[in-house]
Parts: sequence; C-alpha cells; structure tokens
Amino acid sequence: MLSGKDNSGFGWDEYRQMVVAEDATWNSYISKKEPLGKMLKQLQILLKK
Repeated sequence: MLSGKDNSGFGWDEYRQMVVAEDATWNSYISKKEPLGKMLKQLQILLKK
C-alpha cells in the first residue's frame, strides 16, 4: 500500500493490482461524490459478496 504524504488514505495493492483504502476512507469519498456515490456503494456491496 502506498504511504506518505498526500495520498488521502488511498493506496495501491501491488499483488492485486488495485486501489485500496480502509472502509472509512471509501465511505468518506463516496459521501462526497453523489450521484457517483450511489453507484460506488452498490459496487462495494457487490464486491463484498
């Protein structure tokens, strides 16, 4: 995962080749990006199944 200054809590998982973040970081991001937030929330639910 990326670390350091100015990464806003997001990082990169080199093994899975994807962006990663704690749930609180994603939830904060989603809440600020309506209506995109609704789509991202649904995607998050689908990926956890």
